[in-house]
Amino acid sequence: MKSDRLNIRPPLSGKRSLEFSTTNKTKPMNKKIKTSEMKEQEQSQPATGILASPLPLPIVCHHPYRIGGLYFIRTVTHHHTGQLVEVTGQELVLERAAWIADDGRFTQALEKGEFSEVEMFPVGSRVIIGRGSVIDAVEIQHLPTSQK
Repeated sequence: MKSDRLNIRPPLSGKRSLEFSTTNKTKPMNKKIKTSEMKEQEQSQPATGILASPLPLPIVCHHPYRIGGLYFIRTVTHHHTGQLVEVTGQELVLERAAWIADDGRFTQALEKGEFSEVEMFPVGSRVIIGRGSVIDAVEIQHLPTSQK
């Protein structure tokens, strides 16, 4: 079984080079690469994966969400309701949205849209939720329409 380890340390002198060594069970290897050589290597290799795509990330084509659906979304810190109008690579965008400060009884809240404490976002606003913070999302039949 091969075991590789990469040790990187800055040069002790004022030379602009990067010194590294790798070791495995068969033989150690030491090598110095000048910084200018590293830059040339980076420029000669085309970018791949996510780095090759222009930023910001494009709209995601495949996702489990239904545009136009009414959702109850739990994130790591908050709960929201709203109508899903857009899904991007990093965000969900809601309209007719509310922050749910207290769900109350969870089953009844999801079935009837009756939450114990509701704070509405301003009418016409678009609420953007980072997809990385989403714990779960469920479609619901009714959105809260007023502060409670």
